[in-house]
Amino acid sequence: ISLVMIHNSFGFMLGSYFGPRLIRRVGHIRAFSAFAALMCCAVLVQASAVEAPLWAALRATQGFCSALLMVTLESWVNAHARPETRSRFMGLYMINYYVAGASGQLMVGLNEPTDFRAFSLAAGLLVASLIPLCLTSRPPPLMTESGRLGFRALMRASSISVFGAGMAGFALASFYQLSPIHVKQVGFSTQTVGLFM
Repeated sequence: ISLVMIHNSFGFMLGSYFGPRLIRRVGHIRAFSAFAALMCCAVLVQASAVEAPLWAALRATQGFCSALLMVTLESWVNAHARPETRSRFMGLYMINYYVAGASGQLMVGLNEPTDFRAFSLAAGLLVASLIPLCLTSRPPPLMTESGRLGFRALMRASSISVFGAGMAGFALASFYQLSPIHVKQVGFSTQTVGLFM
């Protein structure tokens, strides 16, 4: 299970790396639409077969898409927020992000994990996320070339931050990947697992 789940983190890292290039090539709205659709497809394919290699590939795809969607949204928020309101906009964005994540966990108990309806609901919510962005009248952010900060330069600038971010990533990934399994194996119901998470 851990080997399957870790693919999400691997995909997320790849999405963070390649995402800005893809967005610059096709634009924010197209990138968001394409990768929300790809993520929707991955969710629906998960419902069709429970095979570890397939799910590992799908989890990597979902991680890649998640990173790209977040890069798109956050760059959009940053581009349209004025300096004096940027922190408020980013704060509201993060509140929405965590409320949506918590709500998703609570929806786990609505159907049995093998029920196709749970996957259909997740796919439908992904499709619904396209509506506000596709219908916005605001112009997309200007796409400019941005420089990259290499890993060595980042380590020289703030090695303790790199170490802390790495450790936090490992700890959070372990918690989110293994806690549901542990809570279920202790004997709690699927609804309790969602509530715990």
